[in-house]
Amino acid sequence: MAGYFGNRDMPFGAPVTSPVLDQAQSQLNTAQMSHAQIQQELQNLMQYRATTPMSVIEGQQRDQEMSDLQVRLTQMEDEMRGLRDTITRQQATIRNQSAAISNPRQFYPAPNTTPGGFVDIQSQGPMHGHHASMQMPPPPPPFFNHGTPIHVQQTNQPPPHMRSIHDQNPHTGNTQSQQWNTPMNQQPGVQGQPLHQTPFHPHGPTSVNQFGSPEARPPFNTNIGPYGTPNDRSQGSSNPTSGQRSGQGTPGHALMQQPDNSMALVPAPAVIENPTTVKDQCELVFGMAEKFGWSHVNFPSSHKDKLIPQAIKDRLLQTAAPAQAFPLMTSPATRFLLVAKVINQWVQRNVLKADSFRGFDTECDTNIDRNRNQIYQSTPAQVKYQLLNNIAAQMQVMKQKPGFGTFVDNLARSRGNELWKIVQPLMHVKTSRDWEDMHWLMNEAHNLAIMMYSGPDQYRFETPQAGQFFKSGDMVPKDPYPNIATHEQLEARGVRVKLGISPHVIVKTSTPLGLVSESTVVRAVVLLDATWK
Repeated sequence: MAGYFGNRDMPFGAPVTSPVLDQAQSQLNTAQMSHAQIQQELQNLMQYRATTPMSVIEGQQRDQEMSDLQVRLTQMEDEMRGLRDTITRQQATIRNQSAAISNPRQFYPAPNTTPGGFVDIQSQGPMHGHHASMQMPPPPPPFFNHGTPIHVQQTNQPPPHMRSIHDQNPHTGNTQSQQWNTPMNQQPGVQGQPLHQTPFHPHGPTSVNQFGSPEARPPFNTNIGPYGTPNDRSQGSSNPTSGQRSGQGTPGHALMQQPDNSMALVPAPAVIENPTTVKDQCELVFGMAEKFGWSHVNFPSSHKDKLIPQAIKDRLLQTAAPAQAFPLMTSPATRFLLVAKVINQWVQRNVLKADSFRGFDTECDTNIDRNRNQIYQSTPAQVKYQLLNNIAAQMQVMKQKPGFGTFVDNLARSRGNELWKIVQPLMHVKTSRDWEDMHWLMNEAHNLAIMMYSGPDQYRFETPQAGQFFKSGDMVPKDPYPNIATHEQLEARGVRVKLGISPHVIVKTSTPLGLVSESTVVRAVVLLDATWK
């Protein structure tokens, strides 16, 4: 029996392990040491190759040696990746077995049901026999686990948060109004059960912190598309978008009343489930900035705009051309786009940088700074490739350390509070929904920073300036009304940019063989001005 129960001399509280896990961990440690030695050897060889004059034959020999070392590094990285997967699977198996032993399943007696499938509590009666000591299962939790539920009142007008265009389906006609006019006893579902709030924010009210923003809540699982703003990035489609159907963002509907509590970010038709590339993540972040502005920025008001602090007014004047800032701010069709550009610029300067996660690990910070300081405009492509790989390796080290996710979440909350102070005077009445959207946006921005600096690539952001000629290869028009001309026709007419909303993202890729290439990740989103003189 001693062999069955394992080693009884193991101290209480020691981590549970297995022979396969120990062997994989030992092999991984050995492989990591060998990988570091080969990487250092390759770096020294590349440094020697770049700084020492040599003949053509000797240079070819050094290039062949560097290629061989690069192949060995690739093979060892694949081996280490497989060992890490083995360790992860073994740890998950041990954790699941420990949880099953610590928390055994509790069985409940099956209640009697009626022919319609409902539980017949009255006919259940007392338990007899071996069921007498078994307790009944707990009642099921609410469908969305948040605060105080909202009960439906019998009225012909829907609640304010249901009047938004996000809940209107243009293909269903007046079915929603018919549903609200139906008495409660004819509504689908269980009678008397409260109707809960929208699932996009499954939390109740929160307290306000020192920045004036509600305290952060845990992130919620809601997806958003990059092009889900009122006006899709189309090439002159004749079909009206959802925003144009409802009148949001058009001068003809500027006087339309909106509820005090603005709607939160909602799913869009084009949804990126789990962005896996930098392109998808860029579209997600910049699209969320536009959607945040459209959902939470207030309408133009001369009285309220006078109360905006002068520092924020100066920031808005710097964001757009001086002659364009006032028309953009006073138009409900473009006000939220100007705020979206403010958010995008702030994210570029404060989040999307290599040292964005400084403070989590001092050793990684030192290594990243040392490699960054060796990158110059004249640095050979092979050396630059190795230095960027070293930075990416340090990013992987930080990602694998415990507590990195909590650090990033706290960082997103702190920086979200800083950005909140800038956009707060331009928003509707603040609620916890607004802050949750801001926190979510900052989390996705930090995820983009992690993806950008996890590979041997360099990214450059170029925001089109007012008065610049429109280029169809680098820009996408984002106008309140659909364009009747194609992008190429707009470029041929010499149309100019009125406002650059999101930047043109360019990636510069270096290869181990010294090749350098540039390509567009995402195009810039701009407002056009065909009447520019």
